Amino acid sequence: MRDSLGRSHAAHLEMEERYAVLVNGKKVGTVHLDPAQRGTCRTRLAPLPSFRSIAMHRKTLAAAQELELREADLSSGELAALDGAEAVLESLTLTLALDSTLAPVATQRVELLRGEPPHLRVTW
Repeated sequence: MRDSLGRSHAAHLEMEERYAVLVNGKKVGTVHLDPAQRGTCRTRLAPLPSFRSIAMHRKTLAAAQELELREADLSSGELAALDGAEAVLESLTLTLALDSTLAPVATQRVELLRGEPPHLRVTW
């Protein structure tokens, strides 16, 4: 299988580097990115067990959104949980570091996207 530049999938993987995803200095997962591909890209996050606390808020948000899609009325408790989950997820500061050394990587923005499995949008 070849990508849009004619490279094989195996060749493309060799060019990618593994980066640690940090939240407040704590490693919560890893991503593979091609350092030669600058700009904005979307990549799948391989979460670590430390991602569970973030996943809990993502599940709360997804459940509330599902209820909204079905036009169900949310209880005051569900609304509070939704507001809390949104606030927590919006307050996260994600950064990238080289996975081998945890040396910081310069990025403009690292954003956790909604949906499963977890993905990031990285602008660098």
